[in-house]
Amino acid sequence: MKSKGFTLPEVLATMLMLGIILPPAMYAMTTAMRTSSRARHTAEAAQLAQYKLTELAITQDTTQFTGSGTFGDAWPEYRWESSFTTGDFDVYVLTVRVLWSEQNIERSVSLSTIVAPSISQTSSTGGGS
Repeated sequence: MKSKGFTLPEVLATMLMLGIILPPAMYAMTTAMRTSSRARHTAEAAQLAQYKLTELAITQDTTQFTGSGTFGDAWPEYRWESSFTTGDFDVYVLTVRVLWSEQNIERSVSLSTIVAPSISQTSSTGGGS
């Protein structure tokens, strides 16, 4: 009568194959999840930076161009910083940087745009016609 089970060599061979295959497979899975998380954070940060950059550029108020803050309860893991420099032809280069921590490493996305001073600002500083 023949028994319906696995022999010891078959079980050992299976365990050896699992021991060889599982570690690289788990490493690949972990790497894929980490890469996916980084891509998601980068995309979200870029959208938030675009939102804040547009918000600041529309005001054309240079006193608001430099600052920092958070995005509130909706995006608690992100914060922003903004700054500006004066470029050629009396325009401003406005930069917004969105920061977040991922795996105890601070990461960021920066976006910049050129903002022309409003006509009232230009005339009040003596640069208008």
